[in-house]
Amino acid sequence: MPEDRRSTDTLFLDMVRGLKKDLEDHTGREDTLIHELRNTVEAFSSGASPEVQRKRNEYLDALIQKEKDRAAFRQAVIEKTLASLLWSILVGLTISVGHYFFPDKW
Repeated sequence: MPEDRRSTDTLFLDMVRGLKKDLEDHTGREDTLIHELRNTVEAFSSGASPEVQRKRNEYLDALIQKEKDRAAFRQAVIEKTLASLLWSILVGLTISVGHYFFPDKW
């Protein structure tokens, strides 16, 4: 039984590698290949070995964390950009008002 599980896992990984290679080659069949990949993963996920399930869960956790970090970085960039814009408007208005009311001192 363990030998059969290893051969199944190897077969699964070979199929995924083949689909990944086809996707990377941009064959024009991306939607079909993604659908095949999804079906393959769903078919093998219910009977996957604990090691494959653990690796898959680690990968998914890392992927989720990466997306959270990316969203946090994007939010920080937006906040900093808006804060800089508001400060530059405030400084510009202050200088303009100063030039208007005190043209000799500026």
